[in-house]
Amino acid sequence: FFMTNGTSQGLFIVVAIIIFGIFIAISYLLFRDTLKPSLSTIFTDSLEQAEGNLTRKTPSPQYPKITEEQKYVKIRSENNGAGETEIWVEISQLEDGTLSIDKSSNYNGDYLYGNSKMTGTLVIPDKIHDIPVTKIKNNAFQSTNLNGKIQFPKFLTEIGSSSFEKSAPTLFVFNDGLKVIGDSIFSKAYSSFEINLPDSVEHIGNNAFSTVMMLRGELKLPENLKTIGRGAFANSNYSGELIIPENVESIESLAFPITKFSKVTIKNPNTKIANNSIKMQDGTWFSR
Repeated sequence: FFMTNGTSQGLFIVVAIIIFGIFIAISYLLFRDTLKPSLSTIFTDSLEQAEGNLTRKTPSPQYPKITEEQKYVKIRSENNGAGETEIWVEISQLEDGTLSIDKSSNYNGDYLYGNSKMTGTLVIPDKIHDIPVTKIKNNAFQSTNLNGKIQFPKFLTEIGSSSFEKSAPTLFVFNDGLKVIGDSIFSKAYSSFEINLPDSVEHIGNNAFSTVMMLRGELKLPENLKTIGRGAFANSNYSGELIIPENVESIESLAFPITKFSKVTIKNPNTKIANNSIKMQDGTWFSR
């Protein structure tokens, strides 16, 4: 009786598997109490790694904690020719490690909600201490007289309520990624310019642009927009066609009280539009 080379190799593999199985069984019986936690950890780690590979999740970056001394930062230098003072800000760290601008001052002290000496343009840095700035807190630049271009950080996701009250900028540069525009961000601030909102914006607060006279261009609402607050565009003179994107859930009353829209197109029939919210070209309120 002779075995071919293939048969011999197959038999060898079967015997090896049997021996390995016996070894595993003996190891389990002798060391099962020790092995259980280790095997459990290995199994759990393997599952987590497999899930990460399947979903392609990217772990959140870990940012260093800022110190008390790092809370106060100069973001604009003095420019005598332009009549501009220094601008300092007080920052804090959010739960995800990114930064919020909470208060401002024209020098390193008396941090509150800005002051009338702050004029001209303002370019808010994308990062401070190499950490992204993602929020401007309520009232952060409330009492300033900023009257030039205001450029927001590219990582910004939220602009707090009344954050630029009494300012009168000539241009706003919003970033892709901005999601929340708070209530009355320009309260008591009259100026005239065109606003281009990025498609990432999801919420426009009550009276957000109520005192801004936007006289140029037609209004393009963001594709991801969900809510428009009461009086959001109260003093704007928009005309032409207003297209309400599919994601819009609600438009509150007096959102567009003096506009002159010739047509309103609603992409989602479930969008809730309050009475007396959109003024039409003929002076009547829009109704379905």
